[in-house]
Amino acid sequence: MVNRRGAAEAQGRTTRWLARWTVLLAIVSTLSTHASCVSSHRPEGGSGSPGDDPPPNSSSIDAPPDPPIDAPNTAPTARLLADPTSGPLPLLVNVSTAGSTDSDGTIVATTLDFGDNVLVSATPATHVYEAAGTYTITAIVTDDDGATATVSTNVTVTGTGVGPLTPSLVASRTSGFAPLAVHFDATGASSTTPGVSDLAQGGAFRQIRHAFNFGDPASGNHALSGLNRNTEPFGGGLAAHVFRAPGIYTVTVTSTDGVAPAVIATVMITVDDPALLPAIAISRTGDFTGAPLGATQLTRTTLPVLASNSRYFFRRGEDWGAAELLVSDPLTNVHIDAFGPGDDPVFRRVGVGTARPETGVFVSDVRVSHVTAREGLAQETGSRILFDACTSLAPMSGSGLAYAPIDPWRNVPQEGFENAEEIYFVGCRLIGDGTPTGYMWFGNGSRLVFLDTAFGGTAQGTVRVTAWDRGVMRHCELASPWTDSSVHALKAHAGGPNLYTRNWVASGSVNTNTSNSVNWMTSRLVIANNVFGAGPGHAAWTVAVCPQNDAYGANGWEPLADVIIENNTFVDSPSTSLDVAWRGRRFTSRGNVMSPANSGLTTGGGHSQAVQYDGPYFSQ
Repeated sequence: MVNRRGAAEAQGRTTRWLARWTVLLAIVSTLSTHASCVSSHRPEGGSGSPGDDPPPNSSSIDAPPDPPIDAPNTAPTARLLADPTSGPLPLLVNVSTAGSTDSDGTIVATTLDFGDNVLVSATPATHVYEAAGTYTITAIVTDDDGATATVSTNVTVTGTGVGPLTPSLVASRTSGFAPLAVHFDATGASSTTPGVSDLAQGGAFRQIRHAFNFGDPASGNHALSGLNRNTEPFGGGLAAHVFRAPGIYTVTVTSTDGVAPAVIATVMITVDDPALLPAIAISRTGDFTGAPLGATQLTRTTLPVLASNSRYFFRRGEDWGAAELLVSDPLTNVHIDAFGPGDDPVFRRVGVGTARPETGVFVSDVRVSHVTAREGLAQETGSRILFDACTSLAPMSGSGLAYAPIDPWRNVPQEGFENAEEIYFVGCRLIGDGTPTGYMWFGNGSRLVFLDTAFGGTAQGTVRVTAWDRGVMRHCELASPWTDSSVHALKAHAGGPNLYTRNWVASGSVNTNTSNSVNWMTSRLVIANNVFGAGPGHAAWTVAVCPQNDAYGANGWEPLADVIIENNTFVDSPSTSLDVAWRGRRFTSRGNVMSPANSGLTTGGGHSQAVQYDGPYFSQ
């Protein structure tokens, strides 16, 4: 047996052995840790490099655990739905990411890439593909911790993207006696080529171009531009022509949207022989040299009473002094002309229609040729009026001049008034006499046409159109005002915000905000192949197609839409700040040049315009 002393000694030996073993373990642990630190700094491939087995008798001790941290963010899950995923041009696709989720937060942003350089940051969204092909739509969703997820799907678009292009040609009339003025409108043409009908790109009015052939090769050249009268090159879809010889003419318009094959439309115009109408020759002196064969001859110093369906010829070289040559209601189909050698006969004033018509049947189909007026050529009421190769020696010529606030002395109620339609100034010379007042031309009208006509300048302005529907100004020359730089060679504004209709009251009557005598919108103008700013005059804005002033425009009282200004020449002037000042919807300036050519064309905003009527603008 073991005595107590032996037991105590044995216990002591055990205690001392445990103590020494504990110390040894501590030393080994320290040395092992030191060796590990040293080995981590040795080059790869050396003794103790990373990946080697630990040396014999080595030991390790677990490190204490790290302090607790937040759980890692989980990326969102993206879902994408496109409907449809295939179809013909133009293809409208609806896209949504509504099924996207984030398990530990919220989705805060979405980006959609439609695969054709169009990106949007909202969903759901729609998109129109306008070219054939396969497109990859990609959606990127982002959560509130900045993590993203991406998903894609393909859309296949089939078709050629071309047309068809449907032409249109409307003649304001298809028959009548020579000289017969006709307004042509091809702007009803349409195309299914993607983008052509898009109003943000100017719509079909701007993007479909039209070339006219009037089927009249013997008509010669315009005196001012030198261009052929029988054709109009590709451009805006409004034009006009005067047929001077009897016959049947085939008028053709060729239309193109630049992508689809060109198409044509035609219309037949029948021009009757004016010799079928009775003719009356009038001379103050009894000289009938050169009078039309078979004409009734009148020697008189007072003007005759005019009748419908008749032609009246006045002797050249004769001056009628204070006489006013007036063709009034209810006359129709009347032709005024001149005969014999010398200068054109001179009258104080030449007018068509009256401010106070006697009947509700307004004057129509009147042709006035080769006369001179000291106080202007005026159309007040009526339609289908042609001033042909006439001269005005002073302001003010005009159109639509009878439409004014209520006149208690009128015999015809305002409800019976009609706006001026189909008014033509062709080959005229409105040159003025230097009087520093008024305008050389002032007024309004639908299908109002200026063709091969020269306008001089005055202090107040040269040409001012207060409302203009389906208007044409081609091959003209407009001098800037002589002394007043604040007005323009051409100023076109609007009557008001209403759509044009023939009845004056139905189209809004008087604009009470501006006191304009008409209240309808200026719309669809083609202003081409003219010279602006010629002569000694000057203007800060040579051509102004915009509201009259900032207040009228900003309040939406004078909107304008669909205007093409193309292939014109602007004469440079040191006082000009803008060659074209414009404000309206879908305005286009293209092919315009400066004279001299080394000066640059300046185009910019005119008077203010309400936001709903402002832009887009296209300059090319």
